[in-house]
Amino acid sequence: IIGGNISYFTVLKNIRNGRFVLEKKGLIYFSDFDDVPTHFFGREKELSELKEWLKRGGGIFVIQGIAGIGKSTLLHMAIQDFRDEKNIFWHSVSEWDDVSTVLRLLSDFFSDGGVKMLTAYIKREKNPSLAEVSLIIRDSVRKIGPTVMVFDDSQNATGEVQNLIRLIAMITGQAEHLHLVLLSREPFNLYPDSHENMDSDSVREMKLCGLDPVAAGEILRERSIGMEFWPNIIKKSGGHPLALRMLSPSSDISEIENVEDFIRKELFSGLDTEEQELLSRISIFRNGAMPSALHLSMEEIEHINNMVARGLLSMVDGRYRTHQLIQSFILSKMDKDKKK
Repeated sequence: IIGGNISYFTVLKNIRNGRFVLEKKGLIYFSDFDDVPTHFFGREKELSELKEWLKRGGGIFVIQGIAGIGKSTLLHMAIQDFRDEKNIFWHSVSEWDDVSTVLRLLSDFFSDGGVKMLTAYIKREKNPSLAEVSLIIRDSVRKIGPTVMVFDDSQNATGEVQNLIRLIAMITGQAEHLHLVLLSREPFNLYPDSHENMDSDSVREMKLCGLDPVAAGEILRERSIGMEFWPNIIKKSGGHPLALRMLSPSSDISEIENVEDFIRKELFSGLDTEEQELLSRISIFRNGAMPSALHLSMEEIEHINNMVARGLLSMVDGRYRTHQLIQSFILSKMDKDKKK
């Protein structure tokens, strides 16, 4: 079962152009992130703050934190309560994105709501004006109704993609009920010199840190880690949820100095040879691996299910994906011949 009591069959039936699109009660859910965690610990204050903000008329919310800290998971948990009230557009920005890619996705999103102004414009104009595009987005949101627009990994946005996000930020006050959320590992500059007139009061910011000891302890309990080791592990990991989920009872953290070392050591010491090979195969696929492309044996499927349970893999849009932080570690250790 996928989040919100949506069956796996429904997910497959509603995948369009690599995105999960669900029309429900006249609303649109258009996302490349639909992996609701089965276990979610802590973050009560942050979750409450996000939900209260989503009840308001609109605005901008920037959530900043290091890779794997739980930015996407937190927002996804908050959004679940609004799936019957708001349209959702969620795009994870990659360093390969250009502005035409993002405009196509946005035009598909609005077209699914019966509003085709952006589609018509980008078909007509070979060199779209981003200023004109932002006004079309404003008018399109007014037509489809309350909308949450999410740009995940927005630190990857460069050039015109970054400018498009800034222009969308500028029209949040004009487009009634538009909530713009940016998830980023680094500060996102919403205020270039030409946009000094943006109302900074409309921007909320949250810097996400590690889990509190109680929430971190719940994950360690789930991982069958003895309570006597909790204080040292939480101190070493900084309460980093991805790092905690990678632990096993046999983990040795005595020589680990920082979170990245923590994750790197656990990633390659806590997995058997078959699991490391499977993660390597899946990591090669930038947008996730279809099960059919992996030619899995029954034993390999069991290994994958174990890694899903540990949070090392997830199933999104019918594809197996691993966290970008894990993927980058694996690819950095892989030689060119193996990548080929």
